[in-house]
Amino acid sequence: MHFRRHWAMAGLAAASPPDIARSSAAVCAVVVTYQPEQALLEALLASIRTQVARVAVVDNASRAAWLAAVCREYGAQYVQQPCNTGLAAAQNVGIALARDSGSSHVLLLDQDSEPAPDMVERLLRQEAELLARGEPVAAVGPQFADRRSGRAWAFQQIGWGGIRRIDGPRGNRDSPVTAATFLIASGSLIAMPVFERVGVMREDLFIDNIDVEWCYRAAAQGLRCYGVFAARMYHAIGARSVTMFAGLRRQAIHSPQRLYYMTRNRVYLYRLPYVSRTWLLNDLPRLAAKLLLFSLFMPPRGKNLRAMLAGLCDGLTGRLGRRDVYIDA
Repeated sequence: MHFRRHWAMAGLAAASPPDIARSSAAVCAVVVTYQPEQALLEALLASIRTQVARVAVVDNASRAAWLAAVCREYGAQYVQQPCNTGLAAAQNVGIALARDSGSSHVLLLDQDSEPAPDMVERLLRQEAELLARGEPVAAVGPQFADRRSGRAWAFQQIGWGGIRRIDGPRGNRDSPVTAATFLIASGSLIAMPVFERVGVMREDLFIDNIDVEWCYRAAAQGLRCYGVFAARMYHAIGARSVTMFAGLRRQAIHSPQRLYYMTRNRVYLYRLPYVSRTWLLNDLPRLAAKLLLFSLFMPPRGKNLRAMLAGLCDGLTGRLGRRDVYIDA
């Protein structure tokens, strides 16, 4: 389903494409790929290339014969890593390319995301308005919908009272922007001076919760993340999803390898002094629920359990970096 049709079906049809040349001349989109699906990547490149000045595709050694040709077709710079260096390392390669090219902003994108035709212009506009009001902006990001379910995801504000989910635009027609505790990396627009102040992505996390750590690090520097309801993006959560418990819950499915990283990195983040204790208190029940769910109900249950327990141990001891011992055969 194409993005415009998707949002039209939800009653949220995108506006007409803006004056891209005026609004996004200094934005570099950084797309990280690893074994991408050609159709999804082409949809992404087609949707983003008219919204930004340049596109850099950083590939983590997919060895896909078609990838370089597709990048040339869509005018994207293609950079192949010698091995799978992880999401954060590949993002940092793209950020360095953007800096060297004189870009003012970086737009981070996953290979399976599809921005609305006016997403970048809307993000830039809202960032400019926030800065004009004196707001300390770390990043702005779009509201996204899950590619499979069509569900629009709310922005989150996490405090001592729990997780406040802020939906839009129906309940927030007069509030096109909201502060968010963190944004998912894909779709995040970040000004280059912010990287100079906060730093780039932590490569030792490899994958998962990289964006959470960066947003909390930015918050420790006095900067805030903002969700933009008017900016839209289509995205996939998990390798696939299933409906459970008589339709009461839709659950994204992850491999044992991903469960290892998800568990390890969130437990490691609990230890960091600049990560809010409120996130820890709200995330611990989620960690426990995920451990039970994937070890009791989601095959391969034994591999899932071993991977998550290993992640728990490594997170507590601070053993980071790439680990491949839990990949399915």
